[in-house]
Amino acid sequence: VEVQRRPSLVTEVGQPEQVLAALNKNMTATPTLGFLFGTSDLQEYADKLSKRLPLGCNIIGAQSQELQALVQDDEANPQAAVQKTSLKVVRGRSQLAMQLGSFPDAEARAFYVTKRQCLELSRATSDAAALALLQRMGHPVGPEWKTIVLIFSGAMRLRPDRIVGAFQHGGYSTAILGGIADRQLLLHSRGCTRIMEGGVVGLGLRGDVPLTALVSRGCKPVSPTFRARGARILEMAPQEDDEDEDEESEGKLIVIPELVGHEGAVQPEQVYLQARRRQGLPGFVGIRFGSQGGFMLHDAEDVFQRGGAMLIPMDAGTGCGNGQAEQDPNPDECEVGFYMLDPNECRDDLQQLLSHIHAQCDERQERTLGAVMFTCCARRGNFFGQENTDACLFRDAFPSLPLAGFWANGEIGPQALARAAPQQATRTGNATLQGFTAVFGIFRAPVPSRHCRLDALGDDGLPNALAEVLARLAREAKSRGDAALGEEDLAGASDHLARARALLNVPGVAAILGKTFESEIGRSTSKSCS
Repeated sequence: VEVQRRPSLVTEVGQPEQVLAALNKNMTATPTLGFLFGTSDLQEYADKLSKRLPLGCNIIGAQSQELQALVQDDEANPQAAVQKTSLKVVRGRSQLAMQLGSFPDAEARAFYVTKRQCLELSRATSDAAALALLQRMGHPVGPEWKTIVLIFSGAMRLRPDRIVGAFQHGGYSTAILGGIADRQLLLHSRGCTRIMEGGVVGLGLRGDVPLTALVSRGCKPVSPTFRARGARILEMAPQEDDEDEDEESEGKLIVIPELVGHEGAVQPEQVYLQARRRQGLPGFVGIRFGSQGGFMLHDAEDVFQRGGAMLIPMDAGTGCGNGQAEQDPNPDECEVGFYMLDPNECRDDLQQLLSHIHAQCDERQERTLGAVMFTCCARRGNFFGQENTDACLFRDAFPSLPLAGFWANGEIGPQALARAAPQQATRTGNATLQGFTAVFGIFRAPVPSRHCRLDALGDDGLPNALAEVLARLAREAKSRGDAALGEEDLAGASDHLARARALLNVPGVAAILGKTFESEIGRSTSKSCS
């Protein structure tokens, strides 16, 4: 019981049979979720996964030409105090990077947004309208879903920003992360593995969620910090009239006609053009409200209007980086800076954010378990002068922890910041599709406490401990049944719900789960029989 309750994470890379055998050997608890990235036709792995993985494990994945992973070094000294990882970069046929985790207190749900559904969502006139579509489609949305990972197929031309915005509109504090991969996607749920071309696979997490989002870009300032003058906030009008649309606006904009610095007032575009001439690189404009926290970065090419003013989108939580829906900030407190990409700043930014993770874990009595990584395909050796810099920096910060990732053609995560504050190392909300970022899903868990051992329990304690385990299994079975109903798999739903009912009838389990759980099983069972 104690081992099964302890969060854990393992990564392996190589040929499929070798990877599955190594994971089976190294996983100390039943896996509940994971990620799989492969270099070949993913159909090669489907049958093996269906046979080898437990029924309750939810996995998403994608095809990519090159994979990166940090795995335990085969030649490491088993007596060493710290078992260090080594970087593995694989390409060519039939290479696999797989990460499995056991997180029994988190509910994981893998799902697939079909190509047809993606097209519907992309055509929605607002994030609110797209959210309503997601809800009707039965996908996991809402504030209870604390983290959602989205992997887009590169085979489709659509509006990822609308789909990401719809999931974010469901919960302002939801951490959304992911990236755009190659053509094929993989989904493993309820014991079945499916391979698709096009669409989006996702992994929703609720309960005691172990995964948080870290986004690093790394830009150097090319201007002093200015104060906005004459700034005002505007409502964005919907694209079309829609009688079913929410009364909420699609979003908000801040208009900044003038900047004030030590040398007086100046038009924003003048400052940017001067910096652009000096640097010769495309740049970003950063804004924040007040003098706390980082500057939220926007592509400078997209914000300038005729006459030189700036028009910048504002999401919930703009300038705070915490994803909380809140009142509009005071435009008079808006600060503006201009930034350019720089390899040294990219390194420094990621190093600082990872060091902040260390500090956060110490403060919260948590431990970092590893990470999944989506890093921009432009963050390679021709920019850094060194290959696989982001993975290497993670290894430097966490020498013994596993990682799996791929090169993305666009990354999803909370909007990148310049000069992020320590408390902004991991963030929620404000998710967007962006470029030249390294996005990490950081797995964390509480530092283990002294759990009572099964063999130390008295006659009175043993039934209660077993009932707790069976109650968790009942919740998982009901969750799989509800997922099957959402996919219109009535036979599968009936099987899972029957298992949940059987577990509920074990003495002591119903007292833990309560009457509401029993009623929910009844309603779901009725739907599966209709």
